[in-house]
Amino acid sequence: MAPEVLRKEGLDFASDIWSLGCTVIEMATGRPPWGYKASDPMAVVLKIAFSSERPKFPAHLSEEGMDFLAKCLERDPESRWTAEELLDHPFITGNSQKKCACSPASVLDSFGAYEEEEEEDSDEPGNPA
Repeated sequence: MAPEVLRKEGLDFASDIWSLGCTVIEMATGRPPWGYKASDPMAVVLKIAFSSERPKFPAHLSEEGMDFLAKCLERDPESRWTAEELLDHPFITGNSQKKCACSPASVLDSFGAYEEEEEEDSDEPGNPA
């Protein structure tokens, strides 16, 4: 969900663009944005709603892919690109200076796909830290 929706400031097309960016991340990695923090979903909701952070972008995406995600996941909904603008983005049109085969063939190809993946230690018995 977009930050403004979680803060109950409104729901409009800009919120759908945020969701599109999240979907692209999930398609590229096989995991939802902030998926590595799924053990505490409320913390994720608060991070989305009230922090200035965006989810981590998949490290294997092209520059155009990274820029596309930045346009989709702009925290300010007024500054977020519209669907019409995104349809002309090089990531969508394929009019790129560089070609990159960066789509994983399997979710197994996505392990380690985030630039700065955080591993959480577990103190629970039976789970190695």
